[in-house]
Amino acid sequence: MFFVWRRFLLVHLPLALLGVALAAEGIAILLKDIPLRRHDLDKITVALKQGGQSADVLVFGDSVTQDVLKTYRIAPDGRVANLTTNMASGVVGVMFLLKRYLEINPSPRHLVLVASPEFLSYDPEGKTAEVYVTSVFREEGEVAWLSRHMPEVLEKTREPAVFNLEGKIGYPLLAVIAPRPDGIPEGKVLPVPDLAPEEGPISEAALQSVRGRIGTELGPTPVVKVVLGEICDLAKIHDFQVRVLRAPIPAEVIAGWRVSGALADFQNQMDSVLAASCPDIRFENFGAWGELPTTAMRESDHLRRPGWTNRYALVLREFVDSLP
Repeated sequence: MFFVWRRFLLVHLPLALLGVALAAEGIAILLKDIPLRRHDLDKITVALKQGGQSADVLVFGDSVTQDVLKTYRIAPDGRVANLTTNMASGVVGVMFLLKRYLEINPSPRHLVLVASPEFLSYDPEGKTAEVYVTSVFREEGEVAWLSRHMPEVLEKTREPAVFNLEGKIGYPLLAVIAPRPDGIPEGKVLPVPDLAPEEGPISEAALQSVRGRIGTELGPTPVVKVVLGEICDLAKIHDFQVRVLRAPIPAEVIAGWRVSGALADFQNQMDSVLAASCPDIRFENFGAWGELPTTAMRESDHLRRPGWTNRYALVLREFVDSLP
C-alpha cells in the first residue's frame, strides 16, 4: 500500500496537475481576445469598436459625473459622448479610451475631463488595475505603453491561467453569452429646472466617508503627468479643445484642503503640468456650484438622488451649451 501511495503522490498527482494546468492555459489562449462584459468600462470599449459614436463633445470623468450622465441626457443626440468611468481605471483609462475613440471616429471639437483631485492623484494598482486596466486595454500599443510607464501592473497578466481561472477563463466565458452593448451608456431622462435638491441630514456613515476625503494626499503622479501631456498632444494633432474641470466637491472638504495647503499646492502642480503641453488650459471648476453642502452627498463620491443629481445635470447641460 505504501508503494501505491508513493507512486500516486510522486507520479500520478503531478501529471494530473500538469494536465489541468496545460488544459487551463490552452482554454485561456482560445479565449484571450474575447472582449469582457463585467462593468461599464468593458461595455464602452466594446461599443467604441463598433464605431458610429461621432460627437462634438467627449466627456470623461470619474464616478460622480458618470452617475449623472448614465441617468440624464444633457444634450441633443450627437452632441455629447459619455465616456465617463470611475476612479478605478485612472486617468490612464481616459487616455486609452480617447485613443480608441479617435482611431475610428471623427475628431471631436471639445474634450472635457471632469475629475476630482483624488482622481488626478491616483494610479490603478493591484487587483484594481487587473480588473479595470490590464484586462480591458489589451491591444499591442496599450500593453507597450503600460510596459514603459506602469510595468508593475502587468505582472498579474503573466501568471499561468490555472492561478487566475476567474480572470482568464471565467469572465471570457461569461462574455461569450452576454448580450452585446448597443452603444455607450447614455442617460435618457431630461433634467428638470425646478426640481428642488434634497434637504436634511445625511447618515453618520456618509458624513464620515465625506470627511475622510480631507486627509487624502493630493498631487498628480508621474503617470498622470505623462497622460495629461499625451492627451494635450492628441488635441493638437486632432484639432480639438481641452477643458479640465474639478468635479463638484463638498465645501467642508475644500475647506480642509485649503487649511492644509493641499488644494493650493495641487492647483499649482496641475497648472505646471498643463502649461507644458496645453499652455492655455487651467484646472478649473464650475464656479460657485463647484462647492456643495455636505448634505448633497449620499456618500463620499456620489450625489443624492434625484434632486442633487438633477441639479448637476443642469449645470453640465449649461456648460456644454456654452461650448462653441
